[in-house]
Amino acid sequence: MKRPAALLSALAVLLLPLAAAAAPIDWADGITTPGNPGADLGSASYSTWSVDGERITLRFLLPLADAQRVAGSDIEVLVQQRVGQYLLDHLAVRSGGTPCEAIDQGYDIGRVDPLTVAAGLYGFEIFFQCASPAAGLVLEDHALFDRLPGQVNFARVQVADGPFRAQLFSASQQRLSLPARGSLSAAHWHRYAALGFTRMLGRWDRLCFLLGIVLLARRAREVQAVGAGLAVGYLLSLLATMPGNLVPRGGLLGAAGGLLVALVAARLLVGQLARPRRAIITAMGALLCLAALALLAHATWPLVLLLAGAALFAGGVLGMRDTWANPGLQAALLAAVFGFLDGFVLPAALAPQPQSGRALWPMVTGYDLGAWFAALCVVGLLWLARAALVRWLRQARYSAPRALIRDAATAMLGGLGVFWMLSRLHG
Repeated sequence: MKRPAALLSALAVLLLPLAAAAAPIDWADGITTPGNPGADLGSASYSTWSVDGERITLRFLLPLADAQRVAGSDIEVLVQQRVGQYLLDHLAVRSGGTPCEAIDQGYDIGRVDPLTVAAGLYGFEIFFQCASPAAGLVLEDHALFDRLPGQVNFARVQVADGPFRAQLFSASQQRLSLPARGSLSAAHWHRYAALGFTRMLGRWDRLCFLLGIVLLARRAREVQAVGAGLAVGYLLSLLATMPGNLVPRGGLLGAAGGLLVALVAARLLVGQLARPRRAIITAMGALLCLAALALLAHATWPLVLLLAGAALFAGGVLGMRDTWANPGLQAALLAAVFGFLDGFVLPAALAPQPQSGRALWPMVTGYDLGAWFAALCVVGLLWLARAALVRWLRQARYSAPRALIRDAATAMLGGLGVFWMLSRLHG
């Protein structure tokens, strides 16, 4: 690789993670929770259940956009009333099979108390009173699964004075039985692995990136390098999130994902140009202009750094053509960056409900393993499909359609990547 390309790549490696995945808390301008912290994961809500004898205290948080969607209005008073009643109808506690009553909290509050929480979130509190000491206690969360497809609720449950344990409510598991004796265990890592697996398969930007990686790789060993690159990226993100002093930003993660899709398409395009220098300079110039405009518009530093880092990273990756011509290494590098950014998705979704490093480790590890395995499955299937298509085209001697398919895929990836990046930056 030429020195300029190597220098640009090194600088981008420093800027991209800071901007897109792990902005320090001090840069958050006092707001550590964006409007929809789980946007890149999907629809997410948060609950805290505290069991103290016969009383169970529930605090429920959901993003502003989801609350307004459920309420059918953006007027705060109506949102509080309608969502509060909705939660009251879909959250329950049972003791020995008998429903525990949601009690009136007095002071004209009613049975649901709207809470003042972080920006971009609505909070609600409900007290459940059981008629007898809690025995065979079952927590039920049926909220939002009928309104928001793919909804997941990250819960923390405390029994008596014990520690909080991380739990997970989903459409397939809406009840949690608490043990009559002994302490409550946290949700097993395989539940987060299933979440990572399904979310990887359900996101078009990730599938498009993996398609571009398969088009970039030419041999089976290069596909294996992609798998190794993904593993390295997920491992690095896991190590970065464990200290707990970084606040991932879901919106910028989505923009960075769109950038990677566009960059893979640009990599495929540059490989076909005799003199790609102008195209590389144009791509870098466009991203640097966006960074300058963001700076003039008084955008936050993470956004400016994301665009500046994207310009440097694009120049470094696209400038590899002359001396680092191994597509496998290029694909592995892009896969590692993709894995690194995707590894921050779950920590970003958990930002409104901070977890200790000990609690976060199995959650993120499970999620990353599931996402990594899903990515390998997709890459393998795409590789087999591509090999079968190429073999058929060779036997049929259709050279023009083969080039047409490649060019059409490149144009589609480039357009989608640019659209995703700009729309998520704007959002």
